[in-house]
Amino acid sequence: MKILLSKVTLWLSVLLLTSLAVMGQGTWNPQTSGTTSNLNCIYFTSATKGWAVGMNGTLLNTSNEGGTWNAVNTGISATLHGVHFTNTSTGWIVGENRTIKKTADAGLSWTSQDWINVTHSVVKDLVFLNSLEGVAVGDTDSIALYDDGFGGNLWSGDILSTGTIGYGNTINRIHQVNGLYISMVGNNGVVLNGVLLGFWMDWSNNQAITTANLNDVSFPDVGNGWVVGDNGGIFHSTDTGATWIAQTSGTPNNLNGVYFTDTNTGWAVGDNGTILFTSNGGSSWTVQNSGVTAHLRNVNFPTASNGWIAGDNGTILNYTFTTTTENKKEAIGAAVLIYPNPNKGVFTLEVENSKVDDVGIVVLNGLGQEVLNQKISGLSGTYTKEFDFSGLGKGVYQIRVTTGKGTVSKQVLVE
Repeated sequence: MKILLSKVTLWLSVLLLTSLAVMGQGTWNPQTSGTTSNLNCIYFTSATKGWAVGMNGTLLNTSNEGGTWNAVNTGISATLHGVHFTNTSTGWIVGENRTIKKTADAGLSWTSQDWINVTHSVVKDLVFLNSLEGVAVGDTDSIALYDDGFGGNLWSGDILSTGTIGYGNTINRIHQVNGLYISMVGNNGVVLNGVLLGFWMDWSNNQAITTANLNDVSFPDVGNGWVVGDNGGIFHSTDTGATWIAQTSGTPNNLNGVYFTDTNTGWAVGDNGTILFTSNGGSSWTVQNSGVTAHLRNVNFPTASNGWIAGDNGTILNYTFTTTTENKKEAIGAAVLIYPNPNKGVFTLEVENSKVDDVGIVVLNGLGQEVLNQKISGLSGTYTKEFDFSGLGKGVYQIRVTTGKGTVSKQVLVE
């Protein structure tokens, strides 16, 4: 006997599920990097192609989802701190001794670029706001701008900025918030937010939000941003960086990297193998097992289900989302099947019950709040329903199925 939910309930369930968040059910697995050098930054241009940079001019790349990492000879001996690509072919690496190099052929060759009106000796990070315009940051409050429309291969110091910049502090990381709006963080708690206006920037929103060094910043949307820093510091903004509120990380370790895939789901990484995870926008943070004790420096998620961490001693970790799609009998006496999983938004939920029993289907959001509670009375047989969440956004939807013997939880990933 097949029992179906009413059309009204199904539509209600679809509407309510729009608030669901990624639940972070996955594991971090070590990769063979082929180096013992400390790695400072990792960046993926797609789900399969990625780059990592570190000490002694180390540059690694993979084209098979981290199956193998290959060393790239750039002729650099200085430590590299940052890497950024505007597409799979065009990218930049930056580091100490004023190092900045560009590739236009997917890393087959690298060409040094020049600076003017720039005083820094260490370039810490860079970001491109589009295919032509980029911003690089470094020590001693230094910010440089690049505009390929002016001939390219030249970075100019931001000498026409308005507002007080970083109070003479090293700027550690930079993040594109939206369009030409960027946010960056640095030593002594400095947070800078600015808008690129041609070949100068308006830095009218600058502040020190703590006395500790801040090491990374992530904005999953225009309003919500997170920064992390030394001594376990985590701060959250809901107004594009105008104000920041401290969150409780639960660790005294320095936090060096942060990445949010949406406004609920994020990771922070730091010293002594620290990985923290939140599914509720940082209201609470839980520890995830890294399996290493090395300091972790940077985290990047090219997709919601595929994450990467780089750290000391050549550490590279890959996050694999855990799914259950096999049709096996659960301890609750019913088989629960979700397929395909992961998917692009269309999937089927199938519940098979071998004897007459009431079955409940409950959905919880990222805050643990109940958003759907449906009861199927006297189910004996199979309940099957196809869902279409393609218009609801990417993420992990958690479904709890309950019988008289207990409850089982399943997650379905929409990529």
